[in-house]
Amino acid sequence: MPALPVQVRDVQGRNPRKARRLFVIAVAGTLAVVATALAVRIVLTDARLPGSPVSTRVALIRMWDPGDLGSRDEAGMSPFVEGLLAAEREHGVETEILDLFPRRPLMGGRGDPGSQADADRLSARLRSGDFDLVVWPFGPAPWFVDVVAQYPDTRFVFLDYCCVDGIELRGAPNATTLSSRAGQAGQLAGYLSGLMEARRALPQGGRHMVSIISAEPNFPPTYVVLEGFIRGAKRALPAVEVRYDYSSEYDDQAACDEIANRQIDAGSGVVFAAVMDCGLGALSAAAIRGVWGIASGGEDMSHLGPHILASASERYGRLVELAVGWYLEGRLPPREDVALGLVDGAVALVGISPDVPTSIRAKVAQEAARLRAQEARQPE
Repeated sequence: MPALPVQVRDVQGRNPRKARRLFVIAVAGTLAVVATALAVRIVLTDARLPGSPVSTRVALIRMWDPGDLGSRDEAGMSPFVEGLLAAEREHGVETEILDLFPRRPLMGGRGDPGSQADADRLSARLRSGDFDLVVWPFGPAPWFVDVVAQYPDTRFVFLDYCCVDGIELRGAPNATTLSSRAGQAGQLAGYLSGLMEARRALPQGGRHMVSIISAEPNFPPTYVVLEGFIRGAKRALPAVEVRYDYSSEYDDQAACDEIANRQIDAGSGVVFAAVMDCGLGALSAAAIRGVWGIASGGEDMSHLGPHILASASERYGRLVELAVGWYLEGRLPPREDVALGLVDGAVALVGISPDVPTSIRAKVAQEAARLRAQEARQPE
């Protein structure tokens, strides 16, 4: 069995990785000499073995510290933070949250490219933290790309992002991307919508219709969800008409409220709001007009009221847990893009209304089982 490299810390702080490697060589040489005379058992205090959860350090990249700005600013990152804390409890790893920006950028966050000063600050934090694994939601903005290459001994996992061989990561050997099969959640939402719409009594000359609101037509992550929703609705109710409209807006709830009302006027019995905060306006309109609303994203939105049929959930916290677990098990594939779905619990249809009949719940469960059977399992 090959010897495992040994990593240690000195009493004044964490040594750089290069120093630890030199220490490994020295220890290996000493043991080779001593082993010729007698068998020696050596216990190294505070040693760090690769994959050892006791000493593995994991950083989560957050956009900014929400401070006192309230839950709305934190909501987009809270599932990732919860996943990090769950991994800490399960595996005993050391964790830390690193903010890309000291405060919310003027451009609003995800789309902010940052600056060289921001990149330098992050690099310094990574250096001083001596992290083994860095979990980074949504991928690096342009200024931060070079940080990955600066730390070749650190593993970086980018969540809800593609692709390793893209123009940003350029095939970085220490990078992996994990994304969710969001289309599966969308398909289950569409399937449930079709089944419930089939039960709706129509006025004379009416037709069965469900509708979608998205922000923009060519945004790949959202497109996959919408495509899945349409496929599921048609599978449940082949004759159903699926209407979709675009808000060109992610935050303005009034814009989605207006679109949802137009869709309901046209005959929609279910409104699927796949458009972040703007979608809350659409779900509110559904409640007022007495039709079903379906939410999309990382949360169960059933608390919004009895009009919520279900939520198509991408479980971002689960992606964090899997990233940490796979790293510790030595199963995190370098330079690969991995898509995770129902099999790994990375997506789900959650918060199904208690008003959904048992027979329809059973059909949705059967559809979920069918999708699981189709899904190719990821690295073992």
